[in-house]
Amino acid sequence: MGDGAELAGTALGDYALGDVLGRGGMSTVYRARDRRSGDEVACKVMHPRVSADPAIRARFARQVCAIDHPNVIPIYEIGEAAGRLFVAMRLVVGSDVQTALRSGGLRPVGAMGIFGQLSGALAALHRRGLLHLDVKPANVLLARDRPDHVFLMDYGLQDAAPDARSDFVGTPNYASPEHLRGTSIGPSSDVYSLTCVLFALLAGRPPFAGRLTEVIGGHLRGRAPSLAAITGLPDRIDRVIAAGLHTDPARRPACPEELADAARTALAGC
Repeated sequence: MGDGAELAGTALGDYALGDVLGRGGMSTVYRARDRRSGDEVACKVMHPRVSADPAIRARFARQVCAIDHPNVIPIYEIGEAAGRLFVAMRLVVGSDVQTALRSGGLRPVGAMGIFGQLSGALAALHRRGLLHLDVKPANVLLARDRPDHVFLMDYGLQDAAPDARSDFVGTPNYASPEHLRGTSIGPSSDVYSLTCVLFALLAGRPPFAGRLTEVIGGHLRGRAPSLAAITGLPDRIDRVIAAGLHTDPARRPACPEELADAARTALAGC
């Protein structure tokens, strides 16, 4: 079995896999049907190289089932079949925030409605000792039946241990300098990515865009463009962005909720 859509139309354990809903560096997500109940679910199937990793296998069940938060997609079952680790979770019908940004940035009230929920979900992961490492608009879902409610997805396979390191499997536009370099990562790495998401929510694009070398160079140099100049928002929002995108992890906001509070203060009255 490869990493792509060839599993569509096959069975994995008790789940009949249908169309591909999304792909990431570690997994592919399928629309699926639980053959026992007939219910539709989303089934995240880990790629073979991930499923074979002894360290990931050892902590998979403990980590993925650890989160109980209204903005984190509920997990129904985890398991293994045909040598693949998989997670069956609630099927959220809707679209992702990346799609919502195709026509440009959001107004501050709408942006902060999403950002506040996303920050809370990420903080919940951190409290359980997990990192996300791929925080981006495409991993934030907007439910069709509750358009003001968001769900963070694609989480749970990296410990937030001191001096943890990770092979890079994220999205360069939203990745921290230390993650790109392959050096020590921690919760502040997710705070950096969350700051990139804040920028994108308001500007319609991440702080660093263009060719890959330009994107990586922008992160490593640590000089973000002025969000205020792009959007016409007050200059104080640039101080929030600069703090969250600091190249020194120790100089960033201490947690996602602190970043969200700073953003609300900076955007008050907008």
